[in-house]
Amino acid sequence: MRMIWSIVGLLVVLGLAVGFHEFGHFSMAKLFGVYVRRFSIGMGPVIWRKQKGETEYALSLLPLGGYVKMVNNTERNATIPVHRTYDGQARWKRALILVAGPMMNFVLAAICYIVIGMIGVQDFATKVAVPRTTSVAYEAGLRTGDVIRAVNGEAVKGFMETNQLLVGLHGQGVAQVKVRRGEMRLEYPLPLDRIPARKAYTKFILAELGITPMGEGPLWIAYVAENSPAAKAGLLAGDQLQQVNGKTVDSMDRFIAFLQKNQRKALRVVVLRNKEEKTVTLEPKPRLVDGKRVYRVGVSMIKSPIFVDVQYGPWDALVRGVEKMQRMIALNLASLQMMGSGEIGTEHVSGPVGIAQMAGKTVQTGFIPTLRLIAILSVALGVMNLLPIPVLDGGHLFLLGIEGLIRRDIPAKIKNSLSTAGMIILFGLMIFAMNNDISRLLQ
Repeated sequence: MRMIWSIVGLLVVLGLAVGFHEFGHFSMAKLFGVYVRRFSIGMGPVIWRKQKGETEYALSLLPLGGYVKMVNNTERNATIPVHRTYDGQARWKRALILVAGPMMNFVLAAICYIVIGMIGVQDFATKVAVPRTTSVAYEAGLRTGDVIRAVNGEAVKGFMETNQLLVGLHGQGVAQVKVRRGEMRLEYPLPLDRIPARKAYTKFILAELGITPMGEGPLWIAYVAENSPAAKAGLLAGDQLQQVNGKTVDSMDRFIAFLQKNQRKALRVVVLRNKEEKTVTLEPKPRLVDGKRVYRVGVSMIKSPIFVDVQYGPWDALVRGVEKMQRMIALNLASLQMMGSGEIGTEHVSGPVGIAQMAGKTVQTGFIPTLRLIAILSVALGVMNLLPIPVLDGGHLFLLGIEGLIRRDIPAKIKNSLSTAGMIILFGLMIFAMNNDISRLLQ
């Protein structure tokens, strides 16, 4: 069943991203009167086809790409004039045909974000929980109970959208954060460059800054590690923390501070389970963290989160959707640059298997998560195709630019050699990505 969902997810998510991409090439080619023999979603053997006018519309077996087969001058027959061939077009027209594919990917992403904004989603409230005194957020001036209202002048309603906005701003060094503290309106410069790029792009940057969403009500145990002091004492996920040594503890940070203060001393912990109080004895165990001895009992505790509805009217959703698409493009470019420089690793790069697994799980969770994944993959597909690698749109654009500068066509033999090199590069990238997929499966 999992495999079926993965296939369905891949067809839906990647099919839409690829379909929009190829439709961009197709529609621009048709606009300029280019003779298009075939418009295919998918690669390899054709499994369905329908002839309409001069173009055959097809679905092919492998859902990992697509193509628009345009007639070249060397392939045309007497019934197809030169001005209807692809290479018979002016270079600026060929450039527009090439760039139309990635542009449609960005349009699809913007549409997804606009729809998400109009439908609305639930998010954690931006009310700040107790920040660690050693955290970047605390040093910048943020305090418990502050409500983040805007980042660099852009209003925010939810925790996740605030996180996404800060990730996009990481390269700028500092973000201006406006907060509400009671009746006061305050603004603080938040130094994002204090967080290494690897953590900013692979983890929650808000948490790395020391900002977590405030919950409400008592602490409850979200996770108990196997063979930990907590597990041996009988604590269970779902237990509500009432007291520790007769004192109320209302945050995970204070609980940890309590452990460090008491160190090896046994703790008398009272929890509420199924409306009944249970008392257990915890014996903290020391461990080394960054060269320091700390005491742990093997639990993670949170409060019930405060949720808010993040929804916008049509105009605001349109503006924010386009801005979100632009930020995702910048984020993809920054990630590629940092992978190239070694600032962040390549272990998160996924191939077809990884994408299929992710898509299968996402499609099962609902419409909004599916839209969000389509947007993410569509932006990634658009950015990737603009890279100056032969056989990709960006590679063809690069060659067109060179031809424009030298005012003559590059010989076909050189183009063919470059295309072969491009195919080898892409094949190598595919093998690398699939190796990542297999490694994750074996973990």
